[in-house]
Amino acid sequence: MTSYQELCRELAVSGPGTFGELDSTGARSVLRRFSDAWFAAAKRRKDGDVSARFPRRRRGLVPVRWYHGTFTLDGARVRIPTARGTAPLWVRLARTLPYPVEQVVASAGVVYDLPVMGVLRR
Repeated sequence: MTSYQELCRELAVSGPGTFGELDSTGARSVLRRFSDAWFAAAKRRKDGDVSARFPRRRRGLVPVRWYHGTFTLDGARVRIPTARGTAPLWVRLARTLPYPVEQVVASAGVVYDLPVMGVLRR
């Protein structure tokens, strides 16, 4: 596969459960990070940097991003969408937001392993 779009097509063909309980938005976020890392390494190698490595191992911690409208904020908790048929995932924030919830328009990102963050399932 030679592009992010082809990876997304492969994800759509592979069906539910390919990324565990992640929804398609979260899975595409992982694919985007992988694609960016792969093409950055390819460019560095093409420019002569032989120490550049391609991503090839499974990573335990991959930053995943959900954009405005795909997650729900409720006080000091974030509801992250999950795959169809799985329980919703609630994650406690490390601290309260310094501004009103209505002003959050960018994205929610999860970087750490979810059990470390204190996952709540409702």
